[in-house]
Amino acid sequence: MGFSTDSESFLINSKEAYNKFQKHQIPFAAVKLYISGAEDTKDKVDRIIKNNFRTDKDFVLKTTDNYSILWL
Repeated sequence: MGFSTDSESFLINSKEAYNKFQKHQIPFAAVKLYISGAEDTKDKVDRIIKNNFRTDKDFVLKTTDNYSILWL
């Protein structure tokens, strides 16, 4: 899974998920994680996220110290 750095794309996907929920009751979840600590800690979190999310349905926005995750 690659991480996106495009916040506009994340916003568009979030709106689409919300609209699907409103029209068809298809659930979704969104969470923002703040990771503090050394760079090696962030590398470990990168690996955990890459290994545990579906590339075709989940969307991850990565900034310097944050991950925004949208589960569809």
